[in-house]
Amino acid sequence: MSDPGFSPVKAYLKAQLREMRRKQEKLALEDPDAIHDVRVATRRLRALLSEQGRWFPSGRVKRAAGLLGTIGRGLGRARELDVCLELLKTVLDVRDAREKDSAAVVCPKSAVSSLYTLRSLEEMRATESSAVQRAARLLAGERFARIFTELSEVRGSHAPYGPKRASRRMGRRYESVIETYLAWLAHPSEETLHRLRIAFKKLRYTCEIYRKCTIVDAGQPESKSCNASSEAHSLLERFIDELKAAQDRLGEWHDVVVLRRYLVQIVEDAPDRERPGCRALLLRLDKASAKRLRSFQSYARRFFGKAKTAKTRAMLDGLFKTPSPKTKAGKNGDGHSGVQNVS
Repeated sequence: MSDPGFSPVKAYLKAQLREMRRKQEKLALEDPDAIHDVRVATRRLRALLSEQGRWFPSGRVKRAAGLLGTIGRGLGRARELDVCLELLKTVLDVRDAREKDSAAVVCPKSAVSSLYTLRSLEEMRATESSAVQRAARLLAGERFARIFTELSEVRGSHAPYGPKRASRRMGRRYESVIETYLAWLAHPSEETLHRLRIAFKKLRYTCEIYRKCTIVDAGQPESKSCNASSEAHSLLERFIDELKAAQDRLGEWHDVVVLRRYLVQIVEDAPDRERPGCRALLLRLDKASAKRLRSFQSYARRFFGKAKTAKTRAMLDGLFKTPSPKTKAGKNGDGHSGVQNVS
């Protein structure tokens, strides 16, 4: 007989699979939103298999994670270039190549180089079509259906993960984010900020999983159990929103950095007449990157402030717990001091 704790895990698994299957047709048409949504679903599923893999036979977990990784990697560069194309058209006000004449009238000095950059990116993106099509075929194929049907039909045989594990896992992910942030403050670099993006992403996916898949301690009266669960989920929902806000700001900076890297490649192969305009675009990207980084820094100072980190640590440590009648208001006893030296 399957353990009732397995039900939310299976429900989360099936929800992500439905999201991927809904996007199959649009993915085959290389719709940018479908590419993004499928990549996100693969990441969430891989995070689920990592966090809740005990429910499933290890061999099946390995096969599923491998297939998800293949699909995600196959869509990675295409998604990156889709974002770059959109960013070039909006932040730099570059129009579609079909509107060359009108663009040249509006911005005669830089329009030609902007359009040259746009067409170069479009050519790069075209080379990724075969990878997207392979990923689409894998998603629609019999192997994918068989592997995940087997997972969906597994009957859980272990005791459910308790709330303590959920709090511990989220707490560790949060400490990893803080550690990486402090490393960036000590030694600022694009590489460290990239690691911070990944740490934020892992924390957010972990929080989403345990918001959906954690059951409250057994043995509590049903009314208290439901109330504790509802309150914990509400707290997690707000924290996830804060994580998303941090991710969005850091992601906006990263998008400009990635576009700049592609533009550097384009400049190297550009005709002499295009290079001055392309270099002018590089300068504009530098300004956009600096502006977006300042936006993240402003948010990060609040997110990683001493009082905020102490409150977040106490929240993660106390999730799903029923307050003791002897506990005094305002005493969290978490023993943490928060991030130091962050103004």
